[in-house]
Amino acid sequence: MLGLYGYNAILLSFVIFGRAYKMSARSFIVTVIMALLSIPFTLGLKPLFAVIGAPVAGMTFSVMGILIMLARPYLSKLIYNEPKNWSVPELSGHIPEQER
Repeated sequence: MLGLYGYNAILLSFVIFGRAYKMSARSFIVTVIMALLSIPFTLGLKPLFAVIGAPVAGMTFSVMGILIMLARPYLSKLIYNEPKNWSVPELSGHIPEQER
């Protein structure tokens, strides 16, 4: 089961660092904090979903990914990437201007 918790943390890191927010030291710190919080969040959701027999494996990633997007007004020091500009981080600076 430990692998599942780390898997959600890694998926969440992919969403935050370089996709939802431009790569920077601040977005890295937020990414690490959210990745660490995803583990107790998964443990907390597990008993809730066990009652109805639903799997919790992907739920943590989905819920926390949505929460980090909804927290955009409170994370004003981070530079938000519009979803239309999401690409591999290495190419995010090479998007033609007319496509931005």
